[in-house]
Amino acid sequence: MKIHVCVLLGLICLLDVEGVQRQTKQQKNKPQTKENQGPLKANDPKAAACISQTQASEDEVASFLRKEIPETDNGKCLLACYLDAKGVMSNGKFNSAGAQKIAARAYPNNVAKTGQVRHVLTHCGTVASRETEKCQLAYKLADCTTTLSDKFKLY
Repeated sequence: MKIHVCVLLGLICLLDVEGVQRQTKQQKNKPQTKENQGPLKANDPKAAACISQTQASEDEVASFLRKEIPETDNGKCLLACYLDAKGVMSNGKFNSAGAQKIAARAYPNNVAKTGQVRHVLTHCGTVASRETEKCQLAYKLADCTTTLSDKFKLY
């Protein structure tokens, strides 16, 4: 089952992509098929760099751009690269300070929600930090934060 990662770490969309940029004006009204889609592109330069660096497949990139928890090793490594670029991970480890900066921005006008975000990050950071492999750590962070965000209704 695919779950969206939009609430991942800080409960804001870390993926600064406005979806998939594939359509020209002429294609807008055409149904999308594999033949007329063209290459997937991310608006965020950090995401684009990670896509290139990890050599993710088109399906893995599409899943990443839809903000889904990755299912493949390459997809997990793509997420790890991106979390590293955003400061949530550093050198393959959870970066508590970077995550807390994101938490502070998640709900700037709601002290209670910000506290819940910090709790989610602290808990999930502890759980994920038991993982020694960076790609698996990114996956565990995504899975944990999504689960707890649902529990606390942090959308």
